[in-house]
Amino acid sequence: VNMRLAVPGAAAMPVLVALPLFTFTGCLLTETRAPRRIMNFMQAVLGWLPGGDETITTRIETSRVAIEQALELVHPRGIVTVAIYSGHPAGQIEARELKAWAREVDYRRFRILSYEFINKTTNQETLLLIERV
Repeated sequence: VNMRLAVPGAAAMPVLVALPLFTFTGCLLTETRAPRRIMNFMQAVLGWLPGGDETITTRIETSRVAIEQALELVHPRGIVTVAIYSGHPAGQIEARELKAWAREVDYRRFRILSYEFINKTTNQETLLLIERV
């Protein structure tokens, strides 16, 4: 379909162009069972997820490398999110190490926000938002 003929001025209205792409993507994800496959992949890469096998965990060495590589790929003003679960011994070690690493990251290159529940005393989850400057 030639968008210029179907909807005059559609090229100037990116929302109209984007809607069919979102619809197509949703159908593609549903038909290929991609969300389940993505979650399986993420669990394999990132280790334990709530409700999963607690013996499968991430390691600080590999997590830090993955985060640093993501930070090099993200565009300026882009954000990388890191969810840290400390509900098991390996998660507590990783949380401590990742927070120590985050404190040392050059503020001139990246801005890092740390979100935590202030009123939760056990199994603290932390969300790091890392913005590339």
